[in-house]
Amino acid sequence: MISYLLLEPYFRLIVAVLLGRLIGLDRAYRGRAAGFRTHILVCLASCLLMVMTGIGFLGAGAMMQDKQTIHGLK
Repeated sequence: MISYLLLEPYFRLIVAVLLGRLIGLDRAYRGRAAGFRTHILVCLASCLLMVMTGIGFLGAGAMMQDKQTIHGLK
């Protein structure tokens, strides 16, 4: 069975694309410069950056420093 934790990053990426699409459609409808594709890419890139930052933060939290040695780097 697939865990919810494995699907969460994909769900967040899909939501970011859908919300960027909504914003882009509105801007394209109103004739603004940055439209559909631009807002999808901006929302997707910002979501990817946050996902990578979160994974790095969790990885750094798994490492423990004790005096002169570091544990959890295997």
